[in-house]
Amino acid sequence: MTTRHYITILFSVFIFSMNSHAQDLLGLDPNSLKTEQDYKNAEERVLSCADYLLTNPIDEEELIRTATFSYLFRWIEGTPEHSFSLDADVVQLTNNNKDFLTIYFAGLAKSVLENSTEPYTEEETQDRAIQYLIDYCSNPDHHLKPTKRMNKMSKKNKT
Repeated sequence: MTTRHYITILFSVFIFSMNSHAQDLLGLDPNSLKTEQDYKNAEERVLSCADYLLTNPIDEEELIRTATFSYLFRWIEGTPEHSFSLDADVVQLTNNNKDFLTIYFAGLAKSVLENSTEPYTEEETQDRAIQYLIDYCSNPDHHLKPTKRMNKMSKKNKT
C-alpha cells in the first residue's frame, strides 16, 4: 500500500467518523459530488473552504472545520480536471499529522483553483501548498507550531 493510499484511508476514516450535522448546516455535503459537472460547479465553494481552512485557527470551530475539510478532500479525491499526489517528502514534512495535512490539502486546492488560466505543474502546485502550510504555521494566531523542518524551509526561502 502506497503512502498516498494510506493517507486517503486515514482521512476517509477520520472524515466519516465525524458528525455530519455541520455539513448539513453549511450545505457542504461531500456526497453531492457525483458527476464531472458537480465537481466543476463546486470549485468556487471548494476555494471558499480552502480559504476558511487557511485563515482560521486550527483548534476553533471543530465541526465547521471538519465539514469544510471533508467537502474539500472529497473534491480533491474526485475532481477529473486536476490531479493531486502526496509524496514521501510531504508525508515526512507533516509527520502524518492530520492538522498539517489538512492545511496542506487546503493549499493544494487553493493553488490549482486560483491559477486556472496558466496551471502550475504538479511540482509547482505542491511547492505552493507547502508554502501555504509554512505560512499558516508561522502565524501564532493559528495555534499550529511548525516542525523544525518547516522552520528550516522557511528560513531558506527568506534568503
